[in-house]
Amino acid sequence: MQYVTWILNLPRGVLIGAGAAVVLLLIWSWARLGRRHYLVVKKSDATQLVTYELGRIADALERLSSSPLPPPLRAEEANPAPNPTRRISMSMFGRQS
Repeated sequence: MQYVTWILNLPRGVLIGAGAAVVLLLIWSWARLGRRHYLVVKKSDATQLVTYELGRIADALERLSSSPLPPPLRAEEANPAPNPTRRISMSMFGRQS
């Protein structure tokens, strides 16, 4: 019984901290060891197709990143002379730029 009197003689902050630690430990163990719910996704045609398409995209991005850069444009090619009577393709109203 000496332990009980020794514990009760501890400062209030130490008792509150120890109590909080014990409560948190109990909550954590209850959440960790309680009922376990798992979601199992089985392989289906849709997941196989998504995997295949993502692989194709990744391969294409790797090919693009490893290809050399095109040469820079000259000033004439970068800013062509404006054509005032050029038609806008696929224009709904037949406008011209």
